[in-house]
Amino acid sequence: MKTTTAGIVLLLAGIGFSSAAFAQQSTQSTTTQQTTTQKPDRATYRAAKKQADADYKAAKAQCDAANASGTAREDCRGIAKAEQRLAKAQAEAQYKDTDKNRMNASMAAAEVDYAKAKAQCDTMPAQVKETGRDVDACLSKAAATRDQAVANAKAGKKGVMSTRGDIGKK
Repeated sequence: MKTTTAGIVLLLAGIGFSSAAFAQQSTQSTTTQQTTTQKPDRATYRAAKKQADADYKAAKAQCDAANASGTAREDCRGIAKAEQRLAKAQAEAQYKDTDKNRMNASMAAAEVDYAKAKAQCDTMPAQVKETGRDVDACLSKAAATRDQAVANAKAGKKGVMSTRGDIGKK
């Protein structure tokens, strides 16, 4: 009988501890949800901008170290610079949370997409480049896509940008 009573007491104590742990975990998840919906503080904003600069310097160094020449190096640097602008614009849009900053982030995303598309056009095979028409068509399509994305950003359309669902939301 004593072992049954002791077992029941231990079982109830275990249930008590597990429910206390569950309550604490629930409180922590609620706190986490509340902090993720708040806008970032100034230190987070500055850290994001510094990280964007560091990422740019690293990407630029990779472009230079890749032994690429001419157009390929310039395209690589252009993509790195556009991604730096995008990261800074996104940080500012999160920190300041205004329509203008969200529009700037959307426009920066359009510039990144354009820089990548332009690099793809520049790396077309040599036989295609001989005619020149395909390269021109590729560049025209990339520019038209960028112009449309910029126009949508200026018009204030939500979530219009490529695969970046976090940009352009109000």
